[in-house]
Amino acid sequence: MVDRYDFWRIMTTIFKTRKLWSVIEAGVPDRPVEGEETPAVLRLKTQWEEASTNDMMALQILQTAVSDQIFSRIAPAKTSKEAWDSLQSEYQGSPQVRLIKLQSLRREYENLKMNDGDNIKKILISLPARFDSIVAVLEQTKDLSLLPVTDLLGTLKAHEKRVEVRNENMTEGVFFAKSRGGGKSGFKTDNDKGHGSQGKGKRWCKFCKKENHTESHCFKKLKTQNQAKMVNGLPSFKVNQEVCGACKRGKQARDAFPKESQTKTKEKLEIVHTDVCGPMQTMSLNGSRYFLLFVDDYSHVCWTYFLKNKSEAFGVFKMYKAMVETQSGSKIKVLRSDGGGEFTSSEFNEFCNQWGIERQITAPYSPQQNERTDL
Repeated sequence: MVDRYDFWRIMTTIFKTRKLWSVIEAGVPDRPVEGEETPAVLRLKTQWEEASTNDMMALQILQTAVSDQIFSRIAPAKTSKEAWDSLQSEYQGSPQVRLIKLQSLRREYENLKMNDGDNIKKILISLPARFDSIVAVLEQTKDLSLLPVTDLLGTLKAHEKRVEVRNENMTEGVFFAKSRGGGKSGFKTDNDKGHGSQGKGKRWCKFCKKENHTESHCFKKLKTQNQAKMVNGLPSFKVNQEVCGACKRGKQARDAFPKESQTKTKEKLEIVHTDVCGPMQTMSLNGSRYFLLFVDDYSHVCWTYFLKNKSEAFGVFKMYKAMVETQSGSKIKVLRSDGGGEFTSSEFNEFCNQWGIERQITAPYSPQQNERTDL
């Protein structure tokens, strides 16, 4: 069952078809006064009885059609008019309430209204990327605050049509080139001569047996003809055999790191590896999102400390140094870490210099150099 009064408005159709709407709209007339049974009094009494019967039928329809939640609101009503007015007053409100709602809606509408300049800006912002060129032209050559929306739409439609025609021409050119060079239309080109399956769809040189060029454009063949003076009038040329710097840099590759560490420690705390991991998506119970890890290279014993911020790493390292050196009777000799700011600050370096701790900073993007702690 629906609970909104707007939908209950359609109930008027049901009441009108059953000739009950007049009793809901006007109510039941007052009961005639008992007295002489004159024809006029009998006629009024008959009308009152008919209106009372229709009123009960209309009230029954309302009570049986509503949900339990709505029924509790119209249960006290004794007539169908009282029940209908109760629904109308609750869901539609009094005339004053409806006037206030209308004024609120009118105010919201006025706030949402935009002038042509705002409309044009919103239209230009919402356009896809293929309109970027025409949008740039309009912004440079037109005053958008004075440009009518109809002129803007006409310009955009003309630009879109021009782009579509150009794309159709490009598509036709691609199909033509594919049919000529792909070997599918019956044409046999230099790329397919004498090369078998390797020349299908590729450029192949029969002279140097290499791809990406044909024999007529083979540099090695021209060089051979030039040296043997096989062609009269062929201009002489010199080939620079030096490889360019861009090619050298493009072909550089980093060697694989050794599977085992090249550093062999002989005592505890000779090398201590450290690294900070975080921030983690899930916060710990004490509100930490980082953890600091120390690993002894000799014994492989590790210590983990939780941090709320990376800046706490220096203070935790001093605490770790005092604890581990007291318990082991050895001194930290080398501290290996990455180049993070928490390990390369001036106070961190001064502290290590003061206690004679050698610093080893790994190369950028080379976690293998500190593989015991890098995560």
